[in-house]
Amino acid sequence: MIPVLSSFIHAIGYDPDHRTVTVEFKRGSVYQYAGVSAHTFSRWLKAQSKGVYYHRNIRNRFACKRIA
Repeated sequence: MIPVLSSFIHAIGYDPDHRTVTVEFKRGSVYQYAGVSAHTFSRWLKAQSKGVYYHRNIRNRFACKRIA
């Protein structure tokens, strides 16, 4: 997991073998998103606003499940 500067996201991580992104929110919940490309994750890391990128490119675009 990589800590990020965001008002509501604490950290994000990527598993290239399973193409999954894990997102830990500052309120404590953790979600995993399936089918995310390495390119999408890389662009997210470089995005000026991690929250805006999440809302536009991750949330509601990939299958997800709450893991914590």
